[in-house]
Amino acid sequence: MNEHPSPEFEKEIRESFDAPKADPTFVLNLRATLLERTKMKNKNRKFIRFAWAGLIVVCLIVAVVASPRVVTALKQWLGYVPGIGYV
Repeated sequence: MNEHPSPEFEKEIRESFDAPKADPTFVLNLRATLLERTKMKNKNRKFIRFAWAGLIVVCLIVAVVASPRVVTALKQWLGYVPGIGYV
């Protein structure tokens, strides 16, 4: 078998791997669409973060109010915090 392929064969291989250039209007429209989707996702993420934070705060308040053992444990934990507790 020949170890050195012909220049014509190499040229054909290179041409087969070349991709055609994209239409500039398509690229601009695609860019605008992707940027718009990114902005929408960021707005959704902010809302979800605030929702989770609110849910956690409500759960903590319910746990503190509902269980005297939780209140006692929190007082013990806060007892070690400088400026707040006994330390």
